[in-house]
Amino acid sequence: LADNGGTMVFDGGGFSVPLPASMAEKVASYAGRKVCLGVRPRAFKLKSEATDAERGVSLKAKVDVLETLGDEVLVHLVAGRHQFLISVSAHLKPEQDSEIEVCPQLHRAHIFDAETGKNITA
Repeated sequence: LADNGGTMVFDGGGFSVPLPASMAEKVASYAGRKVCLGVRPRAFKLKSEATDAERGVSLKAKVDVLETLGDEVLVHLVAGRHQFLISVSAHLKPEQDSEIEVCPQLHRAHIFDAETGKNITA
């Protein structure tokens, strides 16, 4: 977690995510410390499907694994040194090994202390 001139930024090693002001106030004391960014699979949107308001932050990631579960597909992604899941509608299923751009809905995210597991945004 870094303080970038008053903007708190999660540094994911290969990508960075500026945090909303409401979240930044809660985590400012953790600047320089290791934290985990928690975003549930359904709290991501494909950039191509996101509204203008939802496109505030986007990440490029490689599609590693696809799990089709009826009308939903769990997409395993790799970005930098991180792996994460998103959930998309089956009709939006990306191609295996393709690079896609996703938008985390940060108002639905949480930040955890990497050492204790404590949710510091609760």
